[in-house]
Amino acid sequence: LLPLMAVVGFENWFEFDEDGKITMTYLMAAVPYGIWQADRWYKKWNLTNGQASLISQATGLGFFNTLGALSLYYGDDWPDTENGARINTILLYSGSLTAPFLVKKYISGKSYTEDDAQFIATSVGVGLVNSLSLISILEIEKIRSAWLMMLGSVNGFAYLGDKINQGKDLKRGDGRIIGLGIGASWLVWLGVATIFDIDIDTKLARVIDMATITSGWLLTYNWVSKKPNKFSNNQVKSNNTYLSLSPSIIASGRGYSPAIRLELHF
Repeated sequence: LLPLMAVVGFENWFEFDEDGKITMTYLMAAVPYGIWQADRWYKKWNLTNGQASLISQATGLGFFNTLGALSLYYGDDWPDTENGARINTILLYSGSLTAPFLVKKYISGKSYTEDDAQFIATSVGVGLVNSLSLISILEIEKIRSAWLMMLGSVNGFAYLGDKINQGKDLKRGDGRIIGLGIGASWLVWLGVATIFDIDIDTKLARVIDMATITSGWLLTYNWVSKKPNKFSNNQVKSNNTYLSLSPSIIASGRGYSPAIRLELHF
């Protein structure tokens, strides 16, 4: 709808559609049509749910990268003409529309679960937060330099997240656990800062933000990606009964003792 309105001209559009009836009619037709087209491509490409999730997320990344490219081109001098708005809106729409097809080509033949896709999306978020922290630390004021920092960090972390997860399939729920691990590590730092009256508005605080968020992202991923499945090789299964052995620690008074946990499920 927005590219169409931009081509017509936003002022012109609302002149002949004062009540918004044409807009609502268009949306009533375009939204279900978009859903139908997405389902058609999903079946045509024979996607897994993880691949479909990555392709869906690509629209946002395509928009972000196109906006960044335009910001690098214009700097602080964006055009305020109607033709400029038309061109830039169409370019943003084209970037969002092209990205899913590029991602589909990149992930073709590769295995992705839904949690793999969620982890990569989380990696993008970590990259964005780190870039904003670096902009604050370095006191970057020029728009082109700031966008270079954000584009490099966001795309770099997306690529890094995909690479470290290559050949692994995260299990259902792992993506959320990684997100919780990031939040927990950052909250620990905030708790320490509160207890010891540390100023959290300094450059050092931003460095610690980056360190806690990035370490929480990586360490939690390493932990969940190495956890064995419920029915792993160290379990003896027979029909609906299986025996599980795993190391454990028992707290006894003020001390701790090593132990072995035995579970029999039937």
